[in-house]
Amino acid sequence: MPILRLPAAMRDEIYAHGREEYPRECMGMIGGSGEELIDLYRMVNTSEIDKAYADDPVENIEIGDKMDERGQIPLVIYHSHPGTEAYFSATDEQVAREGLWGPIVYIVASIKPDAEPYLKAFRIPSDDAPVEEVTIEIVENR
Repeated sequence: MPILRLPAAMRDEIYAHGREEYPRECMGMIGGSGEELIDLYRMVNTSEIDKAYADDPVENIEIGDKMDERGQIPLVIYHSHPGTEAYFSATDEQVAREGLWGPIVYIVASIKPDAEPYLKAFRIPSDDAPVEEVTIEIVENR
């Protein structure tokens, strides 16, 4: 199983973002270089449905420009599942397969008011490959 080395501060930022947006889904990206995750970029969820997420195309381009300026590429897209478990839903898979990101890692955060949050990560290695889970290893901050 592939491994994603996620800095503890980024894990905590994803949890904070999910709690702030609850009961709506939060979303964002993590840019980096190689396998190193460098910057987390919160994004505005433009979906009109609480249990879904959609990006703002203009914001997406702006974040892409910031990543380019910093020599980064998108390595992770994250979103929350408010009030339920962290799993890669059929909708998540459809969005991932329709996206332009290629073999990126998707983090899903379970955010519930009465439980500890947790993360799971997934990827689709190629167009015709099934979804596979990615092990998350929490590492000390740089």
